[in-house]
Amino acid sequence: MRPCATLLRGRPPALAAHAGPPDDVPLAALSTRSLMDRCMGRGAWKLARCTPLATSLADLPRVDAQRAPPMHAELAARAIPAAAFVAWYNVLTRRSWADSAALLDTLEPVPPFVLQRALARADGVADAASAVHIATRHSAGYTADNAARVAARVLDATLARRAWHTARPATQLALRAAHAWLARRQPQPERAQALVQHAAALLLAADDDARARDALLATIDFAHAHVPAAAAWIARHAVRMAQPRTGRHRRRRAADWVVDAAVVDALLADAPPELASGLRALGVRVAALRRDTERARAYYAELHPDARPTDAFLRALAHSPHHGDVHAAWALFDAMQAADGTPVPAVRRVRLADWMLMLRAAAGDRRIPARRVLALLQLYETPTPSDAQQAWAQWRVPPDVGEQLAHARIAYASAVDGFLARGDVVRALRVWHACLRRGVAPDAALLTSVCKAHLRRGHAARALREVARWCHEGVVLGPGERGWMWVGPGSPARPASEAPGERPAPEAPGERPAPEAPGERPAPEAPGERPAPEAPGERPAPEAPGERPAPEAPGERPAPEAAPEAAPEAAPDAPAAPAAPATPSAPATPSAPAAPAAPGAAHPPLDTPDTPARPPVRHRVQATTYLANTLLEGLLHLGSHQTLFQVWRALGPALHVRPDVVSLDLVLRAARREVEAVRGAAAPDPDAGAASGLLPAYAACAYVQRTLQTQHPELATCASALDAASHSWLLRGEQRLRRWERWLAARVAALFARAPPDDAEAPAPAPLTLDARVLHRYAELLAALLDVGGGRALAEELFRLPAYLARLDLAPERDTLCLLYCVQDTQLPPGVALARTQTPLHAMLAAWLGAAALPTDAEIGAYFRAQQSFARP
Repeated sequence: MRPCATLLRGRPPALAAHAGPPDDVPLAALSTRSLMDRCMGRGAWKLARCTPLATSLADLPRVDAQRAPPMHAELAARAIPAAAFVAWYNVLTRRSWADSAALLDTLEPVPPFVLQRALARADGVADAASAVHIATRHSAGYTADNAARVAARVLDATLARRAWHTARPATQLALRAAHAWLARRQPQPERAQALVQHAAALLLAADDDARARDALLATIDFAHAHVPAAAAWIARHAVRMAQPRTGRHRRRRAADWVVDAAVVDALLADAPPELASGLRALGVRVAALRRDTERARAYYAELHPDARPTDAFLRALAHSPHHGDVHAAWALFDAMQAADGTPVPAVRRVRLADWMLMLRAAAGDRRIPARRVLALLQLYETPTPSDAQQAWAQWRVPPDVGEQLAHARIAYASAVDGFLARGDVVRALRVWHACLRRGVAPDAALLTSVCKAHLRRGHAARALREVARWCHEGVVLGPGERGWMWVGPGSPARPASEAPGERPAPEAPGERPAPEAPGERPAPEAPGERPAPEAPGERPAPEAPGERPAPEAPGERPAPEAAPEAAPEAAPDAPAAPAAPATPSAPATPSAPAAPAAPGAAHPPLDTPDTPARPPVRHRVQATTYLANTLLEGLLHLGSHQTLFQVWRALGPALHVRPDVVSLDLVLRAARREVEAVRGAAAPDPDAGAASGLLPAYAACAYVQRTLQTQHPELATCASALDAASHSWLLRGEQRLRRWERWLAARVAALFARAPPDDAEAPAPAPLTLDARVLHRYAELLAALLDVGGGRALAEELFRLPAYLARLDLAPERDTLCLLYCVQDTQLPPGVALARTQTPLHAMLAAWLGAAALPTDAEIGAYFRAQQSFARP
C-alpha cells in the first residue's frame, strides 16, 4: 500500500484530507513537501477543486495569524520566496491540468512534488503535449529519483491516453531518466529496467502508428545497449501479447498493431535461443496478417525444423495472391489432415479454424469449381445432391467438423468473402440466403460481406436496408432447415433482404435469375428434384435414401404472426412440398394428437391457456466501425455523396458507431468530389449549387477543425505560413496590398452572400488519431473550396497545415507539399510566386524538413498538371 494511503487509512475522508504533519514537529525538520502539507493538509491537493487563488500565506487553509510568522521565517531561511510558495499552492489546487499548466509556465524552478502532483490531473489527449513540454523543461535539474517519477507520470498521461503525437518526446524523457540511474556513482540498473519496461509495455499496446513504432524501436535499442534484462522482458511481453487469450484480454490483431517486421527484427537482435523461436512465430503471424508472404516464409524457414505448422503460416500462404503459395497452403493443409490419425508430433492436427481458412481460400480460387466449395456447407446447385455429396466426400471432412461448418456463421462469412474475391456476387448472395434459411444469425463480419456484395452490384438501398434491419430493428429467424439444401438458380428461398412485394434484382449475365414474385416457387429443373419446404412449420423431406431429418426441439414451433422478413415464406397459391413419410419409430405426442392437415400447413398449436406462447426472439447485430466504413466506401464509389453524408451523420445516433480516421478520410473525399461537381456544373444559380455541394463540404471542414481544436488545443497558436514575415520588401508590400484587397472583397461579398453554413447538425468530434493521409485529404478539400470562391479563412487554414503537422510530429506527404506550393502560386502575385525559394512557406518548410526534402519545380509542375486547374482568386 502506498505511504499516503497508509496514513489516511482508518480516518474519515474529510478529516484525513486535512490531517497534516503533527504540530509538535519543528518546521526546520520538515521537507518542502511536508511544509506544503502543513499549510494545506495532507492529501488536500487531491480533493481541491476550483479553490480561489491565494495571494499570500494567510490565504492558505491551515495558516492563521499565529502560524504565518514562523512559516515566513522558515521559507526565508530556505531561500524560498513566499510568492513562489503561494504559486505552488495555486498550481496544486487547480481544477484541471490546463489551469495548472498556465501557472507552471510562469514559474522557475518548480519542486518535483509540485510537478508530480500537477501531472496527476493531466487527462486526455488535449493535455499530453503541454505535459511533455513542461516536464521536459523542469525535470532537467532533478535528481535521478525525481526525474524517474516525473517521467513515469508523463508516460501515464501520454502513452496510456493513446496520445501518439507525443510518443517520441515522452519516450526520450523516460530514456533520459533511465540513463540517469545508470550514470550515477552507484548505478541502479533495476530502477532503470523498471522505467524502460514501463515505457515498452505502453508502447506495445499502441496502434499501428509510425510515431509509436519509432519510439518503441528507440526503447528496444536502448534496452539492448544498456539494460539487456529489459530487452529480454520486452521480447517475452510481445510474445505473450500475441498469444490467444479469452475474455477481456484478447490478443491484438497484427493488422492494426504497432508491432511489424521491423520491430520483430529489432527484438530478434541478440535474443536468447529460448526467445528466438517465439519471436519468429510472432513474425510469421505479423507478416501473415499484413499480407507479406515472403517475410512470413523467411521467418518460418528460420524456425526449428521440428516446429509445428502455425495458423499464421497457413494464413499467409492461403491469402497470398501467388498460385505457388496457394499450392503450398493446400499441401500443408493436406499434410495436417493426413496426420490426424497418426501420432506425428511435427504436424499439428487440423482444427475447425483451419477448415474455415481453407474454405475462404477455395471460394476465392477460380480454379476450384464453385460446387465443390458449396459442398463444404452442404449446399448444392445441381438437380440432385449426389454430385455435391461426392464432392463433400472428396474433402474428407470429419463428421463433427462438417456439421459445424454447415451451421457456423464464420464459415458462411468465409464463403461470401471468397466468392466476392473471385467476382461471383450471385453465389455470394445465395450463400447468404442459405445461411438465413438454416436459421443461422449473422454477425458483423458476415453482414459486412453481404453489404459489400450489394454495393458491388450497385444496390446501395439494399445494403442500407440490411444494416437497418439487422442492427436497428432486429430480425426473427424461423426454425432452420437441416441436411443438404438446394441453392441453384430459382432457389425457393426468398432473400431475407427483400420486403414483401419487392422485386429482386436480376442476377449477373449468364446466371438464371431467381423468381421475382415473393413466395413464388419455381418448378424443379429435373425430374426427381424436390425443393426444400418453405412453410415455417414444415418438416423437410429426406433427400437421400435412409436419411432422416433431425427432429425439432421439444415444444418448438414458429410464432403464428412472424415478421414478414423473419424467414422464407410460401405464397398461399404456391404448391406445397410433399409431406415427409411417417416414421414408425416416432412415438405419438400426447399433447399433439394426429389431425388431418393440409400439406405444408403449420403444426397445430401446442400451447394451452395455462402456457403462454413464447415471444419471438429478434436477432440484432452490433454494428462495427468496419461495417460503417464499408458502407461509406461503397457509397463513395457509387457516387451517392448525399447519402454518404446522411449515413455519416447517423453513425453515432442510429448505429452507435464511433468513426475512425478511415471514416473521416472517406467523408473528406466525398466532400471534395461534391465541390468539384459544383465547380464543373457551372449552374446559373450559384446558391442552388452551393446548397447541394458546398454545405456538406463546409460541415466536413468544421468537423476537422473542431477535432483539431478539441484534441490539440496547442494548435491554436499556429500561424499561417502565407502571411509570415519576409525579408523581401516587395513581398511585404504585396502582402499588405493583398490583405486590403481581400478585406474589401470580403466586405462587399458579405452584403450579397448568404451566411456561412451552420454545422450544428454535424456529429460531435470523436477521439481520432489524425495521420498525414487524412490531413492531406483535408488540404485537398480546402484547395477545392478555394477554387469555388472560398473566403480568406480557408486560405489561412490551409497554410496553417504545415504548422499542424510539425506540432503533431507527422511527416507531410509529397503531394501535400506540392499542393501547398501550387495554391501559394495562386495566392501570391506572379512576380513573387515565381521566386518560390524566397517565400515564407519555403523558408518554413526548409527549416523544418530540410531543403533536400522539398519537392523540385519539376515535381510541382507534374502535380499541377495531374490535378485540376487551380483558379486564381
